[in-house]
Amino acid sequence: MTLPWHKSTMAQLSSRLHHQSLHHAPLLLGPEGLGKQEFAEALCDLILCHSPISNQPCGVCQSCQLLQAGTHPDKHRITTENLSIGVDSIREGIDKLQGSAQLSQNKVLLLTGAQRMTTSAANALLKTLEEPTNNTYILMTATSAHSLLPTVLSRCEKHTLASPNPQTLQNWLRDEHQIQMTLEEISAYRSLPKLCLNAYSEGGVTYAQFVEALHNLNSPSSVHNMAQKWEVHIQDCLIWLQQWCRQAAASNQYNEIYDLSIHLMKEAQHPGVNKSMLLYKILNRVREALS
Repeated sequence: MTLPWHKSTMAQLSSRLHHQSLHHAPLLLGPEGLGKQEFAEALCDLILCHSPISNQPCGVCQSCQLLQAGTHPDKHRITTENLSIGVDSIREGIDKLQGSAQLSQNKVLLLTGAQRMTTSAANALLKTLEEPTNNTYILMTATSAHSLLPTVLSRCEKHTLASPNPQTLQNWLRDEHQIQMTLEEISAYRSLPKLCLNAYSEGGVTYAQFVEALHNLNSPSSVHNMAQKWEVHIQDCLIWLQQWCRQAAASNQYNEIYDLSIHLMKEAQHPGVNKSMLLYKILNRVREALS
């Protein structure tokens, strides 16, 4: 399903598909949680549909039925359980594009998180990007253009997906998902729809719960307990701390916590780092600020 604020981009690409001028390698750009994967899936289904209607798959042709069943022979993915996408995964994906489409139309390869490609993997993709076979599309998503090799970028067509404004997102969450969120909460999730939805999914954690926990930090042991409990959500916590500091009264203490959260976000990305200790360090500063 295409999100409302992405419909104009989908309409543009749909028109180009209809006029046979759609680029063979669209690159969808935007932060995690924006809905790039959903857009890529919708565009893929549109490309493979035999009779699209109003920028959407018809839902009734043989191709659409196979897409709904998850068994379409011309829809392929590059998947990996690793943090990076290696050359073998890319070669395996490219191999699936060889030959004619089984339903005598188009072939599509979905590459999610293209920024995770190793240099050798990106180079392995170049030849296919340079010399695509007829009716073949490679749909890629990435968090930013800067994360990809210039040689790959030059062979793609970049589309930066729009982010909704907070009020639009607030209304959509209320009307479509019966989720009531304040604008402050939405800002804490950087107005990213999937982050908002995930927070209210089963087992999710919310900004409101985090702020409540902050105000219960009354001893070093409570700081230790919170650091251990929330370490799996450390990136969210550090972003939320920035939002919390922006909402707090201006003071040197809160400015220091804000700056520390930015520094720790970089440290938290290092493999093997003790995330509980990083959280303890900054949460203790929060406790001192609140005492």
